[in-house]
Amino acid sequence: YNYTYMYPNERKLEDETCKSALYDINDITEIKVLNVYPNVSYANNLRNWMNQYGAFNGNQLIKVDIVSIENFNANPYSYLKTSGKWNYDVIVFGFADCNSNKDLSVQAAEATKEFLDRGHSAIFGHDTITKGCGNHVNFISLKDYVALDMTNPDTNVQGTKVKIRKKGIFTQ
Repeated sequence: YNYTYMYPNERKLEDETCKSALYDINDITEIKVLNVYPNVSYANNLRNWMNQYGAFNGNQLIKVDIVSIENFNANPYSYLKTSGKWNYDVIVFGFADCNSNKDLSVQAAEATKEFLDRGHSAIFGHDTITKGCGNHVNFISLKDYVALDMTNPDTNVQGTKVKIRKKGIFTQ
């Protein structure tokens, strides 16, 4: 469980910063996911996919709510929190080419940082944290959470390494 995974051959490398205790999938009753998608017709398919494949032992463990990035950007905390309590375990961003040229707002990026700092997880689809596709400066502000090096001015974040910073049932 202490690994960095290499793509495409899925080779595991020892990694002392990526640790997780063993867990029993039978102990998990629900995983709540917020899918923040660019407002294009095909980009909110995560919920349909999870409804089809997110079951374990006959139980639908993965519950997905969807919100367009425009609505999330306007008031992220109205989706993320209720009465000071976090509503989700994971936020999933993206799943559209160039993320339909949509970036997070400053407020949404700050809310996402707080969400991650409080121990929750995020999955960033392709073309979210990128200097290409419209230079998503607010998504780029989250680069350290996924250990992306954005120092190359021509970076369009294409590579062969993925680092899982916090392991959990959904991210594994």
